[in-house]
Amino acid sequence: MANSKYEYVKSYELVDEVRPPDIIVVRIDGCDFHRFSEVHEFDRPNDERALNLMNACATSVLDEYPDVVFAYGFSDEYSFVFKKTTKFYQRRASKVLSLVVSFFASVYATKWKEFFPKVELRNPPSFHARTICFATIEFLQAYLAWRQSECHINNQHNTCLWMLVRCGKSEKEAQEFLKGTQKQEKNELLFQQFGINYKNLPKIFRQGSCIFKTEVEDIVKFKEDGTPVKRLRRKARVVHSENIAGKSFWNEQPGLLKELGAFVGNIDKIEPDYFRPFLFENGLMPSTWIVIRLDGCHFHRFCKIHEFEKPNDEKALNLMNSCAAALMEEFHDIIFSYGVSDEFSFVLKKDSQFYQRQASKILSVVVSFFSSVYVMKWKDFLPHRELKYPPCFDGRAVCYPSSEILRDYLAWRQVDCHINNQYNTCFWMLVKSGKSKREAQDYLKGTQAREKNELLAQQFGIDYNALPIIFRQGSSVFRVQEEKANGYGNGASVEKLNTRVVVEHCNIIEKHFWKEHPGILDESLACASSSRPFFAKETIAPRRASRIVFVRSQNPGSGGSVSKRSVNMTDSEPPIGSSSSSTSSAIDFLTLCHRLKTTKRKGWINQGIKGPESIADHMYRMALMALISGDCPGVNRERCIKIAIVHDIAEAIVGDITPSDGIPKAEKSRREQEALDEMCKVLGGGMRAEEIKELWAEYENNASLEANLVKDFDKVEMILQALEYEMEHGKVLDEFFLSTAGKFQTEIGKSWAAEINSRRNSRLPVRPN
Repeated sequence: MANSKYEYVKSYELVDEVRPPDIIVVRIDGCDFHRFSEVHEFDRPNDERALNLMNACATSVLDEYPDVVFAYGFSDEYSFVFKKTTKFYQRRASKVLSLVVSFFASVYATKWKEFFPKVELRNPPSFHARTICFATIEFLQAYLAWRQSECHINNQHNTCLWMLVRCGKSEKEAQEFLKGTQKQEKNELLFQQFGINYKNLPKIFRQGSCIFKTEVEDIVKFKEDGTPVKRLRRKARVVHSENIAGKSFWNEQPGLLKELGAFVGNIDKIEPDYFRPFLFENGLMPSTWIVIRLDGCHFHRFCKIHEFEKPNDEKALNLMNSCAAALMEEFHDIIFSYGVSDEFSFVLKKDSQFYQRQASKILSVVVSFFSSVYVMKWKDFLPHRELKYPPCFDGRAVCYPSSEILRDYLAWRQVDCHINNQYNTCFWMLVKSGKSKREAQDYLKGTQAREKNELLAQQFGIDYNALPIIFRQGSSVFRVQEEKANGYGNGASVEKLNTRVVVEHCNIIEKHFWKEHPGILDESLACASSSRPFFAKETIAPRRASRIVFVRSQNPGSGGSVSKRSVNMTDSEPPIGSSSSSTSSAIDFLTLCHRLKTTKRKGWINQGIKGPESIADHMYRMALMALISGDCPGVNRERCIKIAIVHDIAEAIVGDITPSDGIPKAEKSRREQEALDEMCKVLGGGMRAEEIKELWAEYENNASLEANLVKDFDKVEMILQALEYEMEHGKVLDEFFLSTAGKFQTEIGKSWAAEINSRRNSRLPVRPN
């Protein structure tokens, strides 16, 4: 990545590592495949060609990613099981999920003609996906039993349904006819009315397909006399087993025993509700801009094999742009896209309810649709080059709380575009002139932009600023509205036409572009439908006459004296939870605060601590400190508890910003203030929101005796946690003790810190000064 002043936006990206030794399963489901199967005229109730295509795609996934050791699928879904010890992309859930679903979709589009030679692929296939984690092999066994049971239930129902439809019933009549029928009744219906013995139907329909690798003898070459030379190789094998969760099936597969473990017993009937906790979806934060960023996976190799022009292949760039435009035409919640090289960023409107803001669904649908479109449009842009293997992309979803920060993110990507393109242009011109790649890298090491421009001009006669603008500024994809005038007598009426998606190559760092296109990031327009767009659309009653409520506060330098600040409230303002509007606001706010429970404290991550505390863990123990601390003159203990609970609350949006991030203190405070304001809007404003703002500001400004004490608790909790991690992990975490030494303001803080340091010194070996 190129260095720039905009790099701070990287702090909004969250770590989503699946903790070992949990077993990772990626499950994909066809997106709107009912419509897809109708458009492509699949046979009902099962199209064996389509099922075999799904199996071929799943087999390709196992061949491409050796860490995937087992797969099970039926209809339009597949579950991929990774070996227990996998370190595939550092076990980052978004990377693992996006790569699997992207590759699957690419293979689906690539292999379509093998299975449907006479049917045109009209619509790009896309898939939902999610990452599921299981702590033990027993949970995985139950999950597989559940999916195979669903295969049987759904297939039996669909077989009955479509036989009834073929006999003249409408789909609705057939559904009503089957309502409430049991397994035995469906079997009797099939046999008595249609002469079908359900058990004689193909196994692929009734049992689904499982894929795993086994050792087989394979011919690797032939001797001069024609004798084949054989070697044992691991090859993916497709099996239709009656009970994939049965001990007898599973424990007969050596590869599965080695990578996942043995099944101890057999599984009885599994209720779907049992798995709901495992299928929990994290919603992206409300009232934030969602950015889905895609990056080509191993595109350096992909470009080399497909002989892309260096340093830029305009045809390949236009293919990427065409895919982005197709995505925006398909999904109207995407309002802007920016792309460079093999990456694209897609911005969803701030009030988007696309897939209920479920991160995995949004990410997987975007990356799979983009991947399949890339395959389908390949020949349009590169007609004389064969697509030798399917491309794939990894992705991530990131939330940005304001338009300003979102624009900084996009500016960061465009700055990156310029710096990387300038470097690559110089690099490849040097290589073409005879230098090796290593020599070209060494030659350019430490050179600045001006020096690179001079190199291009003096040695190669290239004016960098005259190069195609698509190379230097990347591509912006967005919608515009066209207008036309219809004449009526002496006047004219203007009629708006439908919007269209355009691709432009322009400067999006400066404000000029955004002023020319105010509708793209106009939050007032985007949120016009509701003052709280993410949630309820209830009508808010008009306010009555206001009253004055006095809220306790303390000014800096007041010597502990208490002042009163007036806050306007309404007589009709109900307590939180007393109306549908305030109840919705409360749950919205608490849902947003869920991020505090899942975001790990970055200081410990940077030290390599496994499973470190979350922001909420830290605040909770600080609140306990306030609860158990001794009485201090002039200090309100209840207020200390409240300050402790809210002092880091803005990190639900901005994340845990540490000194190592290099962000100035003033900038950190500004971001947190902006995030806090956004959170209080979600809460619906009012007395509680004002109290949270005041408590936070009091702590931020160290503006009272209570704030002084909680500031000390913040440091005390950190060094206590550091001591505990030293004991648990055998580390020496000096920097946390050194950074707090001499900075405690209160007697309680000083005494508690001294006790912690005393305990630490008693267990550490004596070290020389």
